[in-house]
Amino acid sequence: MFKWLLVFALLFGLTGCYYADQGRGQLRLRLDQVPINEAIRNETDPKVKELLSQVSAIKSFGQNSLGLADTENFQGYYATKQPGITFVVTAAPKTELTPYTWWFPIIGSVPYKGFFDPQDAQQLKQELEAQGLDVYIFAAPAYSSLGWFLDPVTTPMLASGTWGLADTILHEMAHNTIYVEGQGDFNEQLASFVGVRGAEAFVTQKAGWSADKLQRFHQRRARYKQAQALIHQTLPTFEALYQNQTLSKDEQLAQRDVLFKELAQGLKELTGKDWRLNNARLLQFRRYKEDNPLFENTFKKAQQDWTKFWVLIEEYSQSQGW
Repeated sequence: MFKWLLVFALLFGLTGCYYADQGRGQLRLRLDQVPINEAIRNETDPKVKELLSQVSAIKSFGQNSLGLADTENFQGYYATKQPGITFVVTAAPKTELTPYTWWFPIIGSVPYKGFFDPQDAQQLKQELEAQGLDVYIFAAPAYSSLGWFLDPVTTPMLASGTWGLADTILHEMAHNTIYVEGQGDFNEQLASFVGVRGAEAFVTQKAGWSADKLQRFHQRRARYKQAQALIHQTLPTFEALYQNQTLSKDEQLAQRDVLFKELAQGLKELTGKDWRLNNARLLQFRRYKEDNPLFENTFKKAQQDWTKFWVLIEEYSQSQGW
């Protein structure tokens, strides 16, 4: 209790409306969440009731099977009709695959800025675009306050069923286990690796998914994975273009428009959806890449033992001077 009151005092005491708005939003999350057991008793939707009933098992699985840090988070449920619990703004220069960053107390430099009010996110988007930056906004179903607050389960976390719920909870628990200040891509890729690996282990070992059900799930997910792969295959082409010093900025912009159109067409053929692309969107896919060779190789080196894996990750972090 004292810890989160102290942090709210810090937030409200900092200069700027942003910190005050975030403090009020975090206060709403803290005070308006309902204990999970109470939410389960009162819920009339059987699907929601079933998913909320799995939260405790997912947390226990993360701690006992994946070596994740114990957490007091996800003991409450925050119901909302919004598509996300926070609206996250990311940005990048038009001729660089380099993220625009913000600095915050406690967490340091990060390549995103979140808002509880979507209109605030849109306002920042307009300001950044006026500076000549590419901007992308996404609705996040959850986020980690790194143990400073009691983070709840939210309605958007339930939208993707058991797998999505397990993936999100384990992803956020990974942030509470290891979070390196100022290393946004490392933190998100590590959490994404743990979330996906952990979700698959949970649905097969604890949720009782059969091999056939798991195969059908992977088949539905295959197009998204193919889209991810296509984007990652194309990233070096964009990087080579932006590093080409023989081209003027206008020439780089013209050629990148061609590359974006080709990539968008390829993605539409895979997914059947229209894609709006810019550098900020490309960086989002790189930031949340699930199949980072560093973590894949470390997991193999640990002989798929999660306790050993976390030791090796901590050693790697220290070896980088982080």
